[in-house]
Amino acid sequence: MGVQFCEGAYVMLHPIALLVLGTALASCSGSGTIADRVPAWAGGLPKDVPPRPGMPEYDAHKERLEGRGKVDAAQQPAKKPNAPN
Repeated sequence: MGVQFCEGAYVMLHPIALLVLGTALASCSGSGTIADRVPAWAGGLPKDVPPRPGMPEYDAHKERLEGRGKVDAAQQPAKKPNAPN
């Protein structure tokens, strides 16, 4: 004899299987668009995170960092050679 399914069970099995497989496939995506929109209080990125490469703000941020490094090096006093003992 065996287990008998009504016809409605097979009809509902396909959408449920598609939903489960679709969710699993979507979780494998490497895009950071959803993670970027999570608020900081919910475990998202803090507000002071620098922009990612490829974003419009990235080039300006990179230039600002490079310019700051040049200014910091210019402001440091010159190193004096160690006198022999």
